[in-house]
Amino acid sequence: DGLTTPGGSASNLYGMHLAAHAADPDRRTRGAAGGPRLCAFVSADAHYSYLKASRIMGLGDDNLISVPVDSEGKVRGPALKAAMDEARSQGKTPFFVGSTAGTTVRGAFDSISEAQDVVDGCEEKVWHHVDGSWGGAALWSPKLKEVWLKGVERVDSLAVNPHKLLNSAISCAIFLTSPKRDGALEATNGAKASYLFQPDKANAGLDTGDKTIQCGRKPDAFKFWLMWKALGDKGLSERVDRCVALADYAVERIKEREAEDGALELVMAPNSFTNVLFRVVPPSLRRPRKRGGKPSERSPSELASLGKAAPLIKAAMQRDGDALIGFQEYGDAKYGNEEINFFRMVVSQGDILTNELLDHTLDTMIKHSEVLEGAKAEAQQV
Repeated sequence: DGLTTPGGSASNLYGMHLAAHAADPDRRTRGAAGGPRLCAFVSADAHYSYLKASRIMGLGDDNLISVPVDSEGKVRGPALKAAMDEARSQGKTPFFVGSTAGTTVRGAFDSISEAQDVVDGCEEKVWHHVDGSWGGAALWSPKLKEVWLKGVERVDSLAVNPHKLLNSAISCAIFLTSPKRDGALEATNGAKASYLFQPDKANAGLDTGDKTIQCGRKPDAFKFWLMWKALGDKGLSERVDRCVALADYAVERIKEREAEDGALELVMAPNSFTNVLFRVVPPSLRRPRKRGGKPSERSPSELASLGKAAPLIKAAMQRDGDALIGFQEYGDAKYGNEEINFFRMVVSQGDILTNELLDHTLDTMIKHSEVLEGAKAEAQQV
């Protein structure tokens, strides 16, 4: 079963909403008060929409539990089980696990199979949802699906946004439930408004209106159907594979410059999916590193200077109309994975992007770093 939704945020809300009613059926009539103290589990790198969903549902921030990720940004089974056991010791009742297929920053894929094994071992009624709003596009690439989405057929629900990497017209987002959860959408959301949902009207079985939390909706499914009809399975697969190949090319280019003169350096390698994380290093801070070598240590003042470079380079790129590439910090001291500012280049326009354009973008960013440092040196001399 399934629906089109306004976006991945709404799809994640659907997943959590259905999960709560599956775990506590009386919630529909009784409300949240007086029921079990439900708690949900998501990656420490999960999308912020889960936090909003927990507030909308009355779950509360304290009952949305962040599970630590490993060195590759993934939630693994043992970490999930430990978090659930800790919650149980506090009198909480697990009801929802939200795995992420393609985290916003790192593009990491949680171990879906390991998470499902943990869910299958729970005594509680736990719903396993996968937020594939970004990485769900790998479903259309047979080889990538096996690498990153192994076990997805076992979960209870899935969110995927064709308007992201697949480049369908925005907005086009899909929420799907497993065959084992058939009927959950209508059982949870159905209001049976008599002026709309007459059982004797023609084609009543095709009316999905009572499954949604909306009323009026756009026919978003038509956009995806038309694109799929035009490109076919092969065309969609090639579109996904092309983006991944471009990202891999960018990574190799960065590695070359990192070894050559240190003008670029990878962050949190290896990269995942089409998310390429890197720093552009001003000349005075460059530390060339051969492939496989350990990064050079930088002093606190050098790290502070390097962290300030990204906003200046982005501003110069934006000023000159070169490109708009975001930067950010990452991590948390309690997890020991803090990173100062770095650029996050996400490849999603494989139809028009080329290796040459990627080369030009990276070279332009390097030039801006050199010009900015030169200007800073001149200002200090004056």
